[in-house]
Amino acid sequence: MTFFHLANCLALGYVPYFITYKYSKLSEYSAFNKCIKVGAMYFITQAVKLLALATIFPVTYDASDTLDARSEIIKCTIDLLDVTGLYFALSYTTVAADCRILAVGMGWSAAEFMATRILPLWVGARGVEFEWKYILLSFDGNISLIQYTAVAALMWNWLRLNDSSKVISALILLLISLLFFMPVIFRLLIQIQPLRNLGILPFKVVFTSTIGVYAMYLYFAISAKPRY
Repeated sequence: MTFFHLANCLALGYVPYFITYKYSKLSEYSAFNKCIKVGAMYFITQAVKLLALATIFPVTYDASDTLDARSEIIKCTIDLLDVTGLYFALSYTTVAADCRILAVGMGWSAAEFMATRILPLWVGARGVEFEWKYILLSFDGNISLIQYTAVAALMWNWLRLNDSSKVISALILLLISLLFFMPVIFRLLIQIQPLRNLGILPFKVVFTSTIGVYAMYLYFAISAKPRY
């Protein structure tokens, strides 16, 4: 029973990645190696972030369940280093634009799933009792796929905009920042009593999907009009 629970969690986490790769242009371009290279860039970026957290922004951890807004904001600020890593991933991934965005989003989110969710699933989902939190943890990995693909698309759009599109450029930078500050924003939201029972996941689904749809719309608009 515990093995099947673990298998279900891993399938829920990784099957969407397989489907996305198999039935998109990534398989046509044989871009699996591109995704692997993006994943390697993810781990390099995380090493830099850990070094920055340990030296520049030392964070004190509180064992209680209370939200330490200052620590959360610092961690989200450090997460903006991912933007630099994603920028280099976009720059050094040589493939068609739409495949490049998908490869960067998939490689980055798959590496994050491996780094942050595999161990908790392996240790927790093999327990005697069934717990929904591991299903939700796996589903959260699918949201990360949408999030980082949206960030890659927004960054690609920002790089292609000309100087006359300053408003849209500022909006793109704001959306990218919101995506990385999303955890602390939603943790503050669920401190409100009527929203506490909902948890963070529904907010993440709606917010990330909305920005993802807008990022794709902007990508196709800019592709149709290069001087947008």
